[in-house]
Amino acid sequence: MPLVRRWVARGLDALAVLVVLYALFHFFVQPRWQREASVPAPPVTLASLGGAPFSLAGHRGRVVFLDFWATWCDPCQRSLPLVERYARAHPDVDVIAVDVGEPRAVAGAYARDHGLANVALDPDQTAAHAYGVSGFPTMAVIDPAGRLRAKWIGFNPAIEAAMADARARYGKPGRTATGPAAGAALALPAVAEAAPPRNPVLTIEDDPNSLNTIRNTPFGWQLGPLTQGYLFLVDDRGALVPDRALAVPSRENGGISADGRTITYRIRTGRWSDGAPFDARDVAFTIDALRNPHTAVPDTSAVAPIASYRVADPRTLVIRLRAPSAPFVSSFLSQGANDPFSILPRHIAARYASLDNSSLDSNPVGLGPFRLTAWKRGERLEFERNPYYWRGPARSAALTVDVVPDAATRLLLARTGDVDVIEVAGLDVDAARALPALQLRASTTNIVDYLQLNLRSPALRERAVRTAVVRAIDRGRLAANVYRSTLVPTDGVQLDPRYRATRALPGFDPGAARRALRGRPIVVDFAIASHWRNSSNAAVALAADLAAAGITANIHGYSEAVFWGPKDAGGVLESARYDLALTSWSPALDPDRSYLFGCAAVPPGGGNSMFFCDPGYDRDEELGARTYEPRRRAPYYRDAGNRLVAGLPIVPLGFERRTYALSRRLHGFRPNVLGRDYWNAWEFWTGD
Repeated sequence: MPLVRRWVARGLDALAVLVVLYALFHFFVQPRWQREASVPAPPVTLASLGGAPFSLAGHRGRVVFLDFWATWCDPCQRSLPLVERYARAHPDVDVIAVDVGEPRAVAGAYARDHGLANVALDPDQTAAHAYGVSGFPTMAVIDPAGRLRAKWIGFNPAIEAAMADARARYGKPGRTATGPAAGAALALPAVAEAAPPRNPVLTIEDDPNSLNTIRNTPFGWQLGPLTQGYLFLVDDRGALVPDRALAVPSRENGGISADGRTITYRIRTGRWSDGAPFDARDVAFTIDALRNPHTAVPDTSAVAPIASYRVADPRTLVIRLRAPSAPFVSSFLSQGANDPFSILPRHIAARYASLDNSSLDSNPVGLGPFRLTAWKRGERLEFERNPYYWRGPARSAALTVDVVPDAATRLLLARTGDVDVIEVAGLDVDAARALPALQLRASTTNIVDYLQLNLRSPALRERAVRTAVVRAIDRGRLAANVYRSTLVPTDGVQLDPRYRATRALPGFDPGAARRALRGRPIVVDFAIASHWRNSSNAAVALAADLAAAGITANIHGYSEAVFWGPKDAGGVLESARYDLALTSWSPALDPDRSYLFGCAAVPPGGGNSMFFCDPGYDRDEELGARTYEPRRRAPYYRDAGNRLVAGLPIVPLGFERRTYALSRRLHGFRPNVLGRDYWNAWEFWTGD
């Protein structure tokens, strides 16, 4: 029997070797042969910045490099100077920089500023689709016989050497190759094209209430960029990036009229994820949907400035404002808004008298890089590529989002490689730093964590009591010991120093807090989202500080969906079922804060669940919004911040320094200043 077992074991070992060899051939060797086989290059004719159209057929007999790029693409910005340097040094080859998906003015301005030669324009992505461009930059190599010989994806610091090799290999007309060795030396490092072992796995802390962003649903907003389209995204530098709009309106490009009241949007037409056509009429329909009195829209401030609108043609929407409004540009159907609503599919949403309940809640039809394929409530959401996405196919064929409420569980899943990115706070930062399989990435955001005070609460109506609350809290110790430096202490709500308040909050002084209360027993209900960002530990520390000053804080924990839920669903904050609450706010890019503190912004029409009202504050915000020049706006917002310090509707604790533990196999993750970190999900991929 031992002999039989040995032979069986050897047989199994041999079978295992065969399986491994087959897998290597099937997944790595065979695909590389197919990628590097010589095929006719798709014929394209494009407009160019130089005047004469670019036609590939006119370059027969020369090696041609088509370099697909876009102005918003950071890797392109690093690659273009190298490619241009090679082109200048080798006039015997033709290097064409093909700008994808952008108007002539945008590409032209960038080309002039950076000295680009031979720029062709592909605004409708005709050429990009023909060449299967799935990421930027992409370089296509075409030999003198007009055959596509290689396609390189991603930034390569050795791109000039790769181009030189291609020139040497394919510089003779008529030369062809079909074997695997023909282009082997041309491939960039394997990381650029190697098939990922699995698709990225992201995490959220709780199920969304809805995947329709018109609903007040924080996790729905977090996932919005996966499936939805906006006029603008916000990149990792805090700048607006055109999405379904072709350019950010400004006075310089004619998008904002001289009187500041007419905003013109040039719309990038295309198709929804279900194949239906998309154009400016969908954007106009979304305005009406946000104004629908039968839908409980949590924030109408984005459309409130609109006096009228008209669809000039399928590619153009013209909006007339009641008054000049600088916040409007970054807030209207943009990820730069307080509440980032996406564009709604008119062909579906128009069926409903109200969008409080619709098929879009669980079956979103959108314009983003992915579309939902499955949602197992409380466990995971699964997505696949949207074949109609305007940038072309997402880098990953699919993507999964796991619902993991517990921070310790998220860290364990990251450690074992079952998820690719988690946010860490508190002691989890130290634990993640010690794990070699993970890398940490941190960025300071304009998201403010704060203690919110219900000014309608009998216990907190007096300013003296609110001052005692501020005096009782050691905010510096909280940031260092509980948040482990993932919180940057602040006295205000403006990250941009131009708009920051000049008046400081009362300092930590528990003795002064006790004296202000004059021995009165103060008891408050203290609401938190239990699993959100180390809230439980922070609440315990805050309650201890308050107790030392004579304030008893009874902690009540809720799920995120209940805590931040809409008023009509009994959301804790919007229904004012609290005295104190530990929460945060992700403000818009614009310094306007009227949505959170304006007298008219009480739920469900805004985020003022503190019920703060100061006519002077409203006046500052209104005057600040009427001018588009930051220098003239700044004094109004500084005064508005000083009024918040005087009224004390909140106790700012700090700006979130978002810290992420990333799998070393995850690429393309670039968190932004608003904490809307899936904004560029089309670039996410996993691989060694």
